[in-house]
Amino acid sequence: AALKKDFGDTLARDSGLDLWRSPSLGMVSQPGEDERDFRIRLMQNAREARDERVALLREDYAKRLAREQDDVVRAQAALDREKQQASSSRWSAIAGVGASLLGALFGGKKKLTSTNIRRVATAGNAINKSMGQSSDVERAEAKLATEQDEVASLEAELAAKIATIESTLDPLSEKLEKITIKPLKKNITVTAVGLAWVPVQVVA
Repeated sequence: AALKKDFGDTLARDSGLDLWRSPSLGMVSQPGEDERDFRIRLMQNAREARDERVALLREDYAKRLAREQDDVVRAQAALDREKQQASSSRWSAIAGVGASLLGALFGGKKKLTSTNIRRVATAGNAINKSMGQSSDVERAEAKLATEQDEVASLEAELAAKIATIESTLDPLSEKLEKITIKPLKKNITVTAVGLAWVPVQVVA
């Protein structure tokens, strides 16, 4: 009985099953599987897990990127409208000033009338207005640049997260945890203990 107890205590204290565990995948090696074989087995699971995580990440960013790209399209359309309006207004104003000046200079006896003077002033105001529309173009350009920066920033953020996933799920470089499963005394049953005699040859 004493030998049975001592043997059970020795098993509980000194024996155990050493296994490898992957922190990133949560997988544990099989009994008797060495580190090299375990890493090879991890590679396939890592590829599948990596593809799944990247797909979910891209799906999450797709909606955000779509919204930002729509904003870019709208900002580009607004800029095109402002450029067209500014160009049309500028040429109309220049033409108006030219016509008013010609009328004032070569309009015969009425060339210095108050009406001609008002026309020149009105044409000058049109030029000032066209200059204001140039400021609208600059604001539209700034808005477009901002929206484009937002898209670029979001794409860079997505690329960085994908790179993090790929570097994290790398079984070849990952530091594995070594765990030891110890038997419990209550689960150890010694069914028999015996003595074995080994003959020893004594050489004189």
